[in-house]
Amino acid sequence: MSMADLAQLKVHPQIRPPIEVFRNNVLQRINKTTIAIYPVF
Repeated sequence: MSMADLAQLKVHPQIRPPIEVFRNNVLQRINKTTIAIYPVF
């Protein structure tokens, strides 16, 4: 998934599939460095 895709998901949170919501919640609990290391999780 590209950064553009992630940006669109943030713009339209209502259409995010549950797995994306879960993944984003997990990543938000981890520091930003981990997101940079693992852009696709």
